[in-house]
Amino acid sequence: PSIGIIQEFLMSDVLESKSMPVLSTLAVVRDECQFVLSGVPNSPETTALILHPLVEARIGVDAMALNAQDDGRASFSFMVHQDDYQSALAILEQLVPRWGDAHIQTNQAIARLSMSGPALWLQPGIMDVVLTALAVPNIRVDSVTTSEQTISVLIAEVDVESAVQALQQSFIGLELVTDEMRC
Repeated sequence: PSIGIIQEFLMSDVLESKSMPVLSTLAVVRDECQFVLSGVPNSPETTALILHPLVEARIGVDAMALNAQDDGRASFSFMVHQDDYQSALAILEQLVPRWGDAHIQTNQAIARLSMSGPALWLQPGIMDVVLTALAVPNIRVDSVTTSEQTISVLIAEVDVESAVQALQQSFIGLELVTDEMRC
C-alpha cells in the first residue's frame, strides 16, 4: 500500500531548549479504511478465524486492536488498504453470522496520523501535547495506538489539514516538509 503524504518535522534546538517533546516525523495515511467487528467471542480462535481468510486473499491488515468486554465478547478492529475494502467486507460478511449478535462497522473516511521520534515513551507529556493540539480545533480522535517510538491517531479524513497545522503549531520551531512516498 502507499502512504499518501509524509510530513517530516525537522528538529531544532528551540524545541530542546523549551523542553518540548521531540517528534521527528508525522506520516499522514489517507488510503485505508477501518473495520470494527463488535460482539465476537473473545478467543484466540476468533481472531484466527477473522485473519486467516484475509491473509489467504492477500489482504494486508494493520493497526489491529482487540478490546475485551465483561461478557466474554470482544471488539476487534483493524485497517486495510481501500483497494481491499470490498474483498475484506465480503469475507467478513460470510464470517460474522456464525457469532449471532456480532456485527461489522466500517469507516472509509478516515486518516491515520503516525508521529514518531526517538524514545517517545520517555518523554513525559507527549500525549497531552498531541491530544491538546487536536482538541483545540475540535478534531475528534477515533483511536490512539502507541509504542516506544510511535503515536498513531485515527481522525476523520476531512480534518487532516487542520490536524497537521495544529500539531505543527504545538511543536514550535518545527519546519514542515511535504513529500510523496511509496512503500
